[in-house]
Amino acid sequence: MDRRKLAWIVIAAAAVILSCQLFVNPIVGLADQGDFARTLGPFGYAAEDKSATIAFVAPKYVQAPDSRRLGWEQPSSEYLFVACAMLLNNIVSRDGKLDIVVIGIVHALAFLAAFARLLMVTKQYRVSPYLWVVGLIVLTDVGYAAYWNSFYAEPASCIFSAPPFRISSRSRGSSFAGQARMESADMGRPPIA
Repeated sequence: MDRRKLAWIVIAAAAVILSCQLFVNPIVGLADQGDFARTLGPFGYAAEDKSATIAFVAPKYVQAPDSRRLGWEQPSSEYLFVACAMLLNNIVSRDGKLDIVVIGIVHALAFLAAFARLLMVTKQYRVSPYLWVVGLIVLTDVGYAAYWNSFYAEPASCIFSAPPFRISSRSRGSSFAGQARMESADMGRPPIA
């Protein structure tokens, strides 16, 4: 089978697995243990159900002027995803409440784009189909996927941590280790041993 076609099958499988875990009731997500205010507070949102903390996922978030906790807020790349979720929510929401599934969609789409890029730039390696299947199994595990339906900063960290270790399509003839060292140097980081 053509590797490009196989890569798209793996990406489609990842999309189906994530959709079943994140968007089909009962949804899977992570409960707010007090950290959601760091990413949602600057946008003026808080959980509609104030009792859904520690053990339960609050499915809806509403505008709340008292949601800001200035001492807790930390600028984060997660703000990009929350802002995208707010824009998408303005289009899809009928009641104006932010559904946690909307941030899940934004995170899942960003993850699928990063995963697709990884598959496309590794397709020339002989073992790539095996690595793709392992990546599919590991990266769509509910232990990782549950973070997509949350307002923690970890999804952004996961998605944006890949660039230093990516395999660039510009040097297809080099070894993986040599390419990783080159990419680290390009990023201004110490070379990987």
